[in-house]
Amino acid sequence: MQQELGLTDTAIGLVTSAYLLPGVLLAIPAGILADRLGRRLVLSISLLVFGLGAVVILAEPENFALFLVVRVVQGAAFAAVLAVTITIIGDQFGGPAQVTAQGLRSLALKIGDAVLPVIGGALATISWFLPIATQLAALPVGLAAWLILEEDQRSGGPQPGRIGRAIDLARDLAVTTLLAAGFFRFFFKFAYLTYVPVLAVGSGALSVLQVGGLLGVAALSAAVSGPLAGTVTRLVRPSTAVGVAVSGIGLSFVAVANATGPLVLWASAVTFGVLDGVFGVVQTALTTQIPKADIRATFVGVAATLRNFGKFAAPTVLGALVLWIPLDRSFAMIGAIALASTTMALPLRSL
Repeated sequence: MQQELGLTDTAIGLVTSAYLLPGVLLAIPAGILADRLGRRLVLSISLLVFGLGAVVILAEPENFALFLVVRVVQGAAFAAVLAVTITIIGDQFGGPAQVTAQGLRSLALKIGDAVLPVIGGALATISWFLPIATQLAALPVGLAAWLILEEDQRSGGPQPGRIGRAIDLARDLAVTTLLAAGFFRFFFKFAYLTYVPVLAVGSGALSVLQVGGLLGVAALSAAVSGPLAGTVTRLVRPSTAVGVAVSGIGLSFVAVANATGPLVLWASAVTFGVLDGVFGVVQTALTTQIPKADIRATFVGVAATLRNFGKFAAPTVLGALVLWIPLDRSFAMIGAIALASTTMALPLRSL
């Protein structure tokens, strides 16, 4: 896309930022709607809106301004889908069983993450906009969600204290740290997803097709480790799992920044994927076990807002940094931030 439309490194960051900004603003309203109107309705509509966005992009593939507008709309739908699917699992399971269930959800996500970049890399060798066509799959999935999922219990009307109760939970230091962990997890992940391809292709280390494989390997590694998070939390404290994961992610960023060949990039992809898989599942499971059922979706929305802010901040911050600092040094700085943030494991011990 960058090559075909003549976009700068900073402009290409907008492709991700436009998609992620609505999640910062709309995750909490999506959670409130899911608590009030039901998980099934919000999930189905969000998937249908997401799929229809792909239809619009395919109709005008080279209109970059329209592309960004549609990405904003799709980002709003995506934020709701993430919050609601997490909440549905939290409604059904608790304890280590929920960690395992969230791990299986993560597995489903990572299968998509592993397969679609490879397909996207192949399609992008034909034309940059063809990978967007894969998003049309959201249309039948949205319809299936409406037809198959059971009607869930609704709250029965507005409750003005819902957001306040969710915020009260966050005043505890351990819970605040847990929410911050969600921010950092996605800050690191989307910094990796957005700019590792730019760095790898720009340096000549990998081709566009190989980068698709690289992201697929990272996702596949996370798919393997995510479902094992339940076992990990039976062996060590969740806080320990988070601390080890964050430190390893930081080292993988430093490795990418200093990579002199493709071997280091492939090794960092495996390391990043494995640790991100465990980190994400443990943090998500802890988040859904804290609130009561009637405000679970709202609290998950609060947590999702911070996570989505991390997604939005990553390409935005790196996009600004590369105006002044070479991309490899910017990556090293993100790695240093990750290593410093391992200290958040200490407050998490009380959970």
